[in-house]
Amino acid sequence: MNDKWHEIKDQLLKLQLPQEGIDPLTFLLPKEWHIENYNGREVLVIAEEVPKYNGSICLVVDLEGKVYRAILPIYEIYQYCSNSFEQFLRISSKYLSIYRGCDMKSCEQREKAFRNYIQKIDPTALADEHNMWSVYAEEMGYGF
Repeated sequence: MNDKWHEIKDQLLKLQLPQEGIDPLTFLLPKEWHIENYNGREVLVIAEEVPKYNGSICLVVDLEGKVYRAILPIYEIYQYCSNSFEQFLRISSKYLSIYRGCDMKSCEQREKAFRNYIQKIDPTALADEHNMWSVYAEEMGYGF
């Protein structure tokens, strides 16, 4: 195991992990985090679909601290999420608050406000239309 993982785990432990996941992901307890290897690239698994099955997704952090979604069973990274887990949590919090009790009238207004928030927190999260938060913002605009 790379020594950098201790540093990354320490940084993650200082953050306030949410009690609820981002559907369909459930955040793992720190003692359940595990390091996996995909094509020679180590990733730390911090959230998974429960129960797990072939083709289910998980949330991983790489050695640079960037956050991605990956597909089981080989932990193949398929979607960029954010530049850091702290930024991911801040965007997640905003996403969840919009769905819990939104006072904005239209789906388009919600999408625009969410995109503006993301742009302030982590512009890389919207840099590609296939990134996780780009997709979630677009779905928000459609009312999903």
